[in-house]
Amino acid sequence: MRLFVSEFLCSGAWPAELAGSLLDEGRAMLSAFLEDANRIDGIDVVTTWDARLGPPPQGKAEVHWVQTAEEERRLYEQLVENSDATFLIAPEFDGYLTRRAESVVSHNRPLCGPDVAAIRLCADKLQLARHLQEAGVATIDTFPFDPSNAEESISSFPCVMKPRYGAGSLETRFIPDAATFNAVVASLGADSQLHQGIVQPYLPGTPVSIAVIINSLGQCVHRFPPALQRFADDGLFTYQGGQVPVAEIPHAIIERLATEACNAVPGLRGYVGIDLIVPAVAGESAVVVEINPRLTTSYLGYRRLTKENLAERILFPDKLPNPIRWRSETITFTADGQFSTTT
Repeated sequence: MRLFVSEFLCSGAWPAELAGSLLDEGRAMLSAFLEDANRIDGIDVVTTWDARLGPPPQGKAEVHWVQTAEEERRLYEQLVENSDATFLIAPEFDGYLTRRAESVVSHNRPLCGPDVAAIRLCADKLQLARHLQEAGVATIDTFPFDPSNAEESISSFPCVMKPRYGAGSLETRFIPDAATFNAVVASLGADSQLHQGIVQPYLPGTPVSIAVIINSLGQCVHRFPPALQRFADDGLFTYQGGQVPVAEIPHAIIERLATEACNAVPGLRGYVGIDLIVPAVAGESAVVVEINPRLTTSYLGYRRLTKENLAERILFPDKLPNPIRWRSETITFTADGQFSTTT
């Protein structure tokens, strides 16, 4: 089986300067997944690599060096057409993940992951929140933000402002009061993602995530241990990595809520990440913040927490139904793939 693994930010598709935490996360996820996929018998892995990034990840993958975004686009279409399946890692903003998935489907080639409709729904944070609420899933209240009518967009503080279509805490802002809100609105550039933004109440608590693997029947066949998410205290929620498993959090409640959220979205397949908040106030319920229809950075910690090859579980969710065996350790990982282990 020839498997095309495409990570958008490292692929050569990104036309702008390559820098920032999103690139660090993308590079770390690609390197980890390539290493794991290469260890699966019968799999030949191919990928593309932006020449501006220097040497590509180590391993036996077939790597195509890319010089320009135009070259990457042509090569992407060729590799999708000439591969037995495609596995995508891409941000949701600007429709990147959705359009890449649509391209795979248009070539009538297998897509290892959620279908296009599920990706499109999860990429739209406002529509997803409404969809989950209608399905009876506990989720954080989410409202549209209109810069042209800013005063009507927020009814109370503190709150969080973020792009409606976003990834990796990009342009996410903590808004403690009206003065900060007015300053943020006044500073928005013409190309800001917040021109299509959302507003959510700030909910003090513990940010966690959990990954699941969903089979071809739409069933959650594996639920990973919940992971702590670590963000910088900078008002920007800069992602710094995480810890798996997270202690002193009701795992059963998180697993149940994540399963309910995934069951509410038809077409989710393979690896799916769910972000949640466990409130600091006793008695308040955990809520879903968003669903990531793609590989997440927590994969870096999960793969260290087990001796099993998680890539095989993800690519073939119907093949290995037996439970994943997790080590009795704690893995702390950074956004760029560094990790430490405690027992």
